Amino acid sequence: LFDVNANLDVSGTALITGVLTTTAATVFNGGFTSNADTNTFTSANANDPQIRILNTQNGNTGGRLSFIKDKGANAADGDDIGSIDFSGDNNAQELTNYAQILAEVSESQNTDEAGKLSFFVSESNGTAAQLTAGLVIEGEHATDGQVDVTIAAGTASTTTVAGDLAVTTDATVGGTALV
Repeated sequence: LFDVNANLDVSGTALITGVLTTTAATVFNGGFTSNADTNTFTSANANDPQIRILNTQNGNTGGRLSFIKDKGANAADGDDIGSIDFSGDNNAQELTNYAQILAEVSESQNTDEAGKLSFFVSESNGTAAQLTAGLVIEGEHATDGQVDVTIAAGTASTTTVAGDLAVTTDATVGGTALV
């Protein structure tokens, strides 16, 4: 057991092969890198744990959360870049994926890159639940300024617009073109 009851200044590298437990706030002024496959933040308090990214710079830019995919080889169409998963218990206390936001490479061709962002929610066929994309936003390939948006998944899905819907070009409703 090694107890430190005063300040400890380490100017080199502190190598800890066991578990480092702190009971007070820990400040990393030079940044923090974790090489672990999984990092868990746990709290038994209501509405916690909370992860905050705080930018105190007096300017017009804010903090960033970056997902970087660098597989050490050429990218391929369909590569996942990152996802945010939302999971919780069902009424049998089984961990269930209820929603996901997924960023992907839609087109990886140099100078023709396009991205794809999909919002998935859990839906069930009465026997099993699965994640299904309900909103897909995808950059067009070899175009300038075109982004396609797909809303809903199946033909029986309902899309509700609360308020006015403005269509600035032609529209097709039920197979009939409206001008």
